[in-house]
Amino acid sequence: MSEETPEIPGYRLLERLGHGAAGVVYLAQSTDPLGQRFAVKVFPPDAEHRVARELETLREVEAVRRETGSRDLLEVVHAGEAQGRPYVVMEHCPGGDLLSRVQRDGPLPSGEAVALMLPVLRGLELLHAHGWVHKDVKPANVLLGADGQPRLGDFGLTRSLDRGPLSSAGTPGFCAPELYRGAASESGAQLDVYSAAATLYFLLTGEAPLAGRPDVFPLERRRVPRPLQRVLVQALQVDPAQRVPGAARLRELLEAADRGEPGLGGGRRRRGPVVLGALLVLGGAAVAWAWRPAPLPPPSVPGAPGLDLRWSTDGRVSLGDGPSVSVFDAPPVAVVADPTHTRVAALARSGALAVVSLDPPRVLTRIPPPSSQPLLVSAALEGTFVARLWAPREGSPRLELYALPGGTRLASCAAQGVGEALVLVTDVRGQPWAVIGTLAGDLVVQPFDVSPAARVRSHGDSILRMWRDPAGEVLYVSGDDRELSARPTGDEVELEDGRGLSRAPQLVTRRWDLPALLEGHAQLLGEGPAD
Repeated sequence: MSEETPEIPGYRLLERLGHGAAGVVYLAQSTDPLGQRFAVKVFPPDAEHRVARELETLREVEAVRRETGSRDLLEVVHAGEAQGRPYVVMEHCPGGDLLSRVQRDGPLPSGEAVALMLPVLRGLELLHAHGWVHKDVKPANVLLGADGQPRLGDFGLTRSLDRGPLSSAGTPGFCAPELYRGAASESGAQLDVYSAAATLYFLLTGEAPLAGRPDVFPLERRRVPRPLQRVLVQALQVDPAQRVPGAARLRELLEAADRGEPGLGGGRRRRGPVVLGALLVLGGAAVAWAWRPAPLPPPSVPGAPGLDLRWSTDGRVSLGDGPSVSVFDAPPVAVVADPTHTRVAALARSGALAVVSLDPPRVLTRIPPPSSQPLLVSAALEGTFVARLWAPREGSPRLELYALPGGTRLASCAAQGVGEALVLVTDVRGQPWAVIGTLAGDLVVQPFDVSPAARVRSHGDSILRMWRDPAGEVLYVSGDDRELSARPTGDEVELEDGRGLSRAPQLVTRRWDLPALLEGHAQLLGEGPAD
């Protein structure tokens, strides 16, 4: 053990199991004659406020668990302080967590995945019945006990619905889309419904769903039964009001789907052949999907439409087979090109931003990560400017503007929207404007001064990518045009209220008059299939 690790009375620390900003978790053994094993979480010495709040939450959650005798929530055994370091002793789960399980063994069969989620949903039912929201349901927080059964753990973000507004803290990929826009309190327990469904999606496919866009193609490739797909589509909706209404109902639907029943109230099992193939085009890359069993491909390294960028595992990039330059210590999570395709902006998982000039590659500037770990981050390049849009775990989204090549910050303001798509445009006076494509399908035209932003409805669901022509006359917006219909027809999910929702994304690119959009006169020039 490290010298900084305190001696915990009654326990001998054996090995480190994990660590993070919230503390370090150790495997420990009691020093009494029984010698039982536990997990001990030791908090940082400078986190008094957070520790006090978490201990209060743990005390109340454990009281609920003990009162009901639930084995679906992780048991908390003891809490105390040693050498100025608060600690918590918890039940040890030797089976590890579901994230490690899938990373080691691959996606799970649908029956096994559903069986593992049912105890999690029972645990959420218990929390919700007592006015609590877990807020951080994800594979890493579902642990397998000595009996092989799942336990829902890590109550660091768990909050009471009766004690003020909920924060926007969450885990990217598994938190509900409303957290990105600071609207957690509006959906309450529906936050956990989305996260539980996202966790099940991960167990079935090995990947987290896109924010608010449940893509059925990975489910098809894994031969996930159609009734189960229908449940996931509804549970992963952007609008909390359209999701499965509560953890109890989601558990019932999953049990019905696992038995091969229609799953959604009033739904009918679709007859006839499945879709044999579909072409999905995102970010300039075409991926052919077919209805046949196939191993999941390795994770792709981000590129940029129209550019043959090649990233190595140590964060170096080259243009084709040309020379390379080191950008980060690992491949970025996103890459965008400027309209001339002579430079790219690369984003690290931390939110750090690098602008790279191509042919040959060289780093023009590096911008450090935001002040806190972002939930979602995007970037755009234009002329002598680069912009970064990010959603923090706490607070409102931020839009930042930097000058090139030095990287001096010119402006920072609250963003009026958040999403994965961002375009930077310079008007005739040389003033930069940001155009944000949001998760809700809106275009937000936002200047960097005090002028109000303008919002235009563009797509029925998420905007995935935006770009403009080099002349700055046309803005291309590619997104999901899936809408609710009055009644289901064809290959649609039938929701509990009788309406239909397309199972597969309908990707459409719309062309907007860019100068008119900046002037506040939105003019749609046309639309067609996504490209």
